[in-house]
Amino acid sequence: MKPLSYVIQLLIIFTFFSFYLKAQTNISGIINAYAPVTTINGGRNVITIGSTSGTGSFASTDRVLIIQMKGATIDDQERNTYGQILNYNNAGNYELATISSISGNNITLTQALVKNFSTGANDFTQIVRMPTYATGANVQAAGVTGLAWNGTVGGIIAMNVTGTLTLNGNISANGLGFRGGNMSTSGGNCSITTYRTNGTFLGYKGEGIAVEPNGSLNGRGALANGGGGGNGHNAGGGGGSNVGQGGTGGREWAGPIIGGWCGVQDGTCNNINNSVGGIGGYVLNSTTSGKYFLGGGGGGGQQDNNVSSNGGNGGGLILIFANTINANSAARTISANGLDALDAQFDGAGAGGAGGTVLISANNFTGNLNVNANGGKGGNTTGCHGPGGGGGGGFIQYTNNISNFLNVSNSATAGLNGTQPAGTNCGSPAVAVGNNFCGTVSPIATGTVLNQTPLPVRLISFSGKKITNYHLLVWQTASEENNSHFAVERSNDGRDFEAIGEIDGNGTFVGLREYSFKDLQPLSYWNYYRLKQVDFNGEYVYSNIIAIRNEPSSNVTIFPNPSTDGNINIEITGENQPIKGVWSLSDLQGKEVIRNQSFEKNLFEIHLNHLPKGMYIINIKTQNYIWQRKIILQ
Repeated sequence: MKPLSYVIQLLIIFTFFSFYLKAQTNISGIINAYAPVTTINGGRNVITIGSTSGTGSFASTDRVLIIQMKGATIDDQERNTYGQILNYNNAGNYELATISSISGNNITLTQALVKNFSTGANDFTQIVRMPTYATGANVQAAGVTGLAWNGTVGGIIAMNVTGTLTLNGNISANGLGFRGGNMSTSGGNCSITTYRTNGTFLGYKGEGIAVEPNGSLNGRGALANGGGGGNGHNAGGGGGSNVGQGGTGGREWAGPIIGGWCGVQDGTCNNINNSVGGIGGYVLNSTTSGKYFLGGGGGGGQQDNNVSSNGGNGGGLILIFANTINANSAARTISANGLDALDAQFDGAGAGGAGGTVLISANNFTGNLNVNANGGKGGNTTGCHGPGGGGGGGFIQYTNNISNFLNVSNSATAGLNGTQPAGTNCGSPAVAVGNNFCGTVSPIATGTVLNQTPLPVRLISFSGKKITNYHLLVWQTASEENNSHFAVERSNDGRDFEAIGEIDGNGTFVGLREYSFKDLQPLSYWNYYRLKQVDFNGEYVYSNIIAIRNEPSSNVTIFPNPSTDGNINIEITGENQPIKGVWSLSDLQGKEVIRNQSFEKNLFEIHLNHLPKGMYIINIKTQNYIWQRKIILQ
């Protein structure tokens, strides 16, 4: 019989954990609400939305994510560079915000948006409600997922957990990303090398961050990070891409019967006619651009016997803020994998979708946690037909360095290319082939896992913009530790900075915090800003540098110019405080002729009659502005 004290201890422990679990919010299924953004007002603080999908609705004080899903510009010419990304534009831009109020379909934010978002027909900006769990969250055994991307909204799982996120189930955005392309709807001829067409006899392209500008959704050319479709006859689709690139789809049908469909090609993969498989999507830049994307969809296979397969969907995007992620007693998974393509039979197979994106801000990890953003596998084929390419690896990012957490494993690998049965004889004369049948794996197929260096404060964004006559700086932190304050520093050249203000920090805090600062007297032209975050013990760290261009409201007038006697008047208008500054003069080769002459008036005269006739550059600097003007002495 157990001692009474032992029983009491068990009761205390049981009571504690029962209270702990009850204090946490149980979550499962879809936890986010989604809506398309139709317009953003000129003040950038009012968003008009369409119909809401997912779970719940939007309300005042809600934390929300605004993100633009598409909008990139691509090379849309019929050539081998088709689909390359020429300009990301605003695709991949995202920003966290707080709702102030709602009136009908109009959502007013507490602060104006800093980043640029487009709301045109091809941009697909959405707003996602990001629930905050103030007492922690407990993922139930059924797991947490999100609304799959449907061409307008979805593809994202986002949460903010104050305290501990306990995983009694997995968090999965597998296959929630950009959609895979369909297989062709009819047969086609041999050796078609078309990169873009609206002919449905070729496989459909996988979806990516660009909209095809001509409606040409078929053909082997990649659609940004979406894989190309297989061309005739029976070629495989190309894999979707993220930061890792998808593989090329396998070659067209090459049966051993002379005179049969494409049966006169050799089976050694060196015939030019073999280059008809879908091209893998193009690599995206998330590691340095600050943009985040869904995994690209795999391209569809080409078919004539209705036994082909579609491309796999890409992985979605997961955004998690928490103090601790506890995988509990079992190994748990947070994943945004691309989907495998199904196997085909006597037709070309579809390609795998690319791995998605996982962003995690957490201080501690307990239990065994697997974080994955893997590409999906390309579909296999039977006989002498083209398998699908594998999807590229995705992107995993932590806001701190987790190398010391040996219980956390990461994987952002590419999916395997599809294969044919070993020993298959293809071509005429017949040659034994197998494996991926002329498909190729990209040399940059593996994705990226990025561990940021630990900082006293986890700064997740820092941006700014010009508003009428001042500059607004906005930054956000994911968590803070011993944060005394931020010093805001400014420079006119990006090298020499001086402090222009100070904002108090929040000491030690886990969760999202927003800060803002107004520079009421910006310099003319380029202003460079950085943050100096200072701990209570005096240690500090600098943020990245941002730049804002300011066209001066003040102006300088020089007269007479040209000058015949060397006497010139300089008048400065628009200054809202007593003038104090210096001027200097250089020749056209940049050699300084006169340096640092001070002045303290809005109107003053300079005398240059001792200088040779010709053209010079005068540099005028006040407390707030810098001008450069040409002066001619005749």
